[in-house]
Amino acid sequence: MVKQAEQTDARIAELSHSASRIGDVVKLITTIAGQTNLLALATENAKATETIKTLIAEMQHMTKDSVAAINEISGTIGRISEIAPTITRCGQCARRPNSGDRS
Repeated sequence: MVKQAEQTDARIAELSHSASRIGDVVKLITTIAGQTNLLALATENAKATETIKTLIAEMQHMTKDSVAAINEISGTIGRISEIAPTITRCGQCARRPNSGDRS
């Protein structure tokens, strides 16, 4: 039981870290979305060919950043999914009557 509690503590710490990373990635995506919107507005107003090329290059860069952020979210969700069974087992242990230490 003690060993399982220690494992659960470690998994909860991982979950907390993952949740923090999700928050960071969401902020990044929000920033990228804002920049993309500004670029779209600038593109509408762009007249010169060089300006359009620069805007397109920036949009491509931001697209790569968006893909990286989405991949990080997917990885974090995968890690959370791995942690979920441990948390479920912890809840089941907490509901069981005390049956001694079964490390």
